[in-house]
Amino acid sequence: MKKILVALLTLAMGITMTACAGGSEAPELDNKERLSTVLEAFKTNDLETLGMYLDTDSGYQNIIASINEETPSAELWNLANDEIYSKMTYTLTDTDDANMEGFYTGRVDMMVADAGNAVANATFDAIKADVLNGTDTVSDVNTWMKTGIANAGDPVADSHPTMLGYGSNTIDDDNLLNKLTGGLYFYKDLTVTTLEAEGEKIIFIAQGDNLIASVTHSYIEYTDAEAEEMDQMIAALNDEIVAYDGIVSGASAENGVARFSQGIAFLFANTSELEGLGMITGDGVHLSASGSIDGYKQDGFTVTSTFSLKDNK
Repeated sequence: MKKILVALLTLAMGITMTACAGGSEAPELDNKERLSTVLEAFKTNDLETLGMYLDTDSGYQNIIASINEETPSAELWNLANDEIYSKMTYTLTDTDDANMEGFYTGRVDMMVADAGNAVANATFDAIKADVLNGTDTVSDVNTWMKTGIANAGDPVADSHPTMLGYGSNTIDDDNLLNKLTGGLYFYKDLTVTTLEAEGEKIIFIAQGDNLIASVTHSYIEYTDAEAEEMDQMIAALNDEIVAYDGIVSGASAENGVARFSQGIAFLFANTSELEGLGMITGDGVHLSASGSIDGYKQDGFTVTSTFSLKDNK
């Protein structure tokens, strides 16, 4: 596998929510009312209210806009509402600084399913299927995301302190939004990019510019006279594969084509092991999707397909 470029970047998540959806204008609310309104909107699937308080770049606006259409985004939202949002319970408690002038500080105690971890597991399952079977399951984002959401499980306890103050009539706490969605907000900028060159195929899954998974396939043609030797080599290679967290490898041979595949779920993999195996390079903590893609383009790869969850219509 070619080395994946690593860029040392600081991921600054500072999304400002603005009142913008279908021409509706968010009512002016004080800080606590604003937070209570958003909490209840998630709980009751009040799309009109959420639309007024979610930023156009948040990734949820496109979903809300298509919620009454038969689109993949609408299917994901409706499933998330059934499995996560509607089952959520919460309590909003004022904290000691609740009377600071111009500010509201409070704590949101909630019971919400851990969908983010379930989706991560579903992603890795898709990677394993592709590596072991030579399929392209991981590119079918809607399927493995629905699998993850459906397996989110029962609500679990969580808590989040929050402070709201001067500014627009909006909510800009990304960590709170991620918890309210059971971890699904993490995937709001999800993209899948497929690159191909002669005898090679690479699939990158990224959240923003943060690479979270990859699958690589290399293909070698062989003749009938070489078939027995190739089968022996494939069998020996599969026997020698060492298991590492978040990494799956496999090889197969049939109909004159040998396939060598490897998949990495970076959310589960150990960075030190990846560096030791020569799978990543650099001294940073951020795996750059754009840097990796540009590097492969320079090596002659062509981007053959792209998918964006924001444009999932």
